Amino acid sequence: MKTFQLKFKTLFILFLVGFAFASCSKDDGTTPDPEPKNQAPSSFDLMEVADGADLQPQLSWEAAKDPDGDDVAYQVYLDSQNPPENPIASNLEISSFNVEDTLHPETTYYWKVIAKDVNGNSTESDITSFTTREM
Repeated sequence: MKTFQLKFKTLFILFLVGFAFASCSKDDGTTPDPEPKNQAPSSFDLMEVADGADLQPQLSWEAAKDPDGDDVAYQVYLDSQNPPENPIASNLEISSFNVEDTLHPETTYYWKVIAKDVNGNSTESDITSFTTREM
């Protein structure tokens, strides 16, 4: 009788171990994490252009860092309406731009910059404004 109980216990344990191994598989129903998605450049700030600005001011901003190490180019918008819709420079690789057209005196201008990486991800700055000098 003891031999039968011992064989039964052994078979039962082997059955449980086999069941446990059969239940474990390479594919446990979870999907593998997809390849990490390319991220947009980090946020950045515009440098203030003081009121009474020259009629061809220099616009400057902090460089946007890309978390993936991608190259970043900038597009600058300047307009007398808010939000600015007039692009005045594209594909800039530096973080400043000298306005080439002479602006109107005593006019408030709004500007923003969009940083774009080589994968098409972009980050837009806040909009800021300045007023040009008197004539």
